[in-house]
Amino acid sequence: MNLPNLLSMTRLLLVPCFFLAMYYYLKGHVLTLTWARVILVIIVASDFLDGWLARRRGEVTSLGSILDPLADKLFVTASFILLSVFDRIPAWLTIVVVTKDILVIIGWCVQVILFNQVEVNPSLLGKIATGLQFATVLVVIFLPPAFPAWGLQFVTGLVTILALLHYVYMALQHTNGPAGTSTSHSNGAQ
Repeated sequence: MNLPNLLSMTRLLLVPCFFLAMYYYLKGHVLTLTWARVILVIIVASDFLDGWLARRRGEVTSLGSILDPLADKLFVTASFILLSVFDRIPAWLTIVVVTKDILVIIGWCVQVILFNQVEVNPSLLGKIATGLQFATVLVVIFLPPAFPAWGLQFVTGLVTILALLHYVYMALQHTNGPAGTSTSHSNGAQ
């Protein structure tokens, strides 16, 4: 296993740790916020670092193309649900983000079944949506609860919806091509 894939695996394992630290903080154990913040910084840094290293060292793999978005989706979904339950993120935004991720995962599974295509190639809009989702979590965790984050939340929701629509468009383009072949479009899950 190469270093970028190891970083993605580490990120996958850190998500439950972050979730637990944040959960106990939100339940009143103030000291766990420090742990949650440290873990969050490691998660965000490893997300950037694994992709950068994979491209820089020429170690882009099929496994990495699955692990990286899987770690991102697990982190975003767990974070948004938890923060929404404790009224730190609006429920509408959580519904948008989680619905998009579920539909993209279903689309990916359909691609695997119909076209035997396992590799995941995220679109630019998908990457921007994920970046905004990470930014939303960072703002909620690092800034005071009174910080007006509605603008960021609105943009995050809008871009997430646009990314979903773009993936639907790409899926339709993909299915209109010859059976069993892929088009030149990105068909990922970010």
